[in-house]
Amino acid sequence: MLAASVQKNILIIMRTYFEKPRTNLGWTGLISDPHLDGSCDIHYGLQVARQLLNDINQLGVPTAIEWLDTIIPQYLADLVSWAAIGARTAESQIHRHMASGLSMPVGFKNTTSGNVDSAIDAMKVARASHRFLSVGGEGQAVIAETLGNADE
Repeated sequence: MLAASVQKNILIIMRTYFEKPRTNLGWTGLISDPHLDGSCDIHYGLQVARQLLNDINQLGVPTAIEWLDTIIPQYLADLVSWAAIGARTAESQIHRHMASGLSMPVGFKNTTSGNVDSAIDAMKVARASHRFLSVGGEGQAVIAETLGNADE
C-alpha cells in the first residue's frame, strides 16, 4: 500500500469535498444535490457523505473536507481529519469563528484575488475563542462557545 511505503515522510489524506463553491450557477455538490437533478435532497446527501467518510475511515485513511456550509460540520466533523476554508469564504467571520471550534487542523486558502494576508488573519482569528449562533445536538439554535483552534 502506498501509504505504508511513504508514512515516514508523507501523510496521505483522502480529499472528500462534498460541497462545491460557486461564483455562478452550477452543481453545488453531493450533499445538496446527490441525485444530480436539482432535487435538493440534502437529507440523503448528508447520509451518503457520512457513509462514504465512514467507509474511508474504516480503511484507515484519514479524510479532508472543505467546509462551506457552517451547519454541516455538526453532522460530519467526527469523521474528518483535516479541513479547508476556501478562497471564497476565508474572509467570512462566521467561517473563521466556526474554525475556532473544530476539532481538526484547518487550512485557510488565499482569496480568489491571491491575497494571502486574509488567510493569515483568518488563522489568527481561528486561534482565539469565540461565541456565535450555531445548531445544537437536538437541532435547536444555540450560542456556541469555542476555545480556539491551535491546530489551524
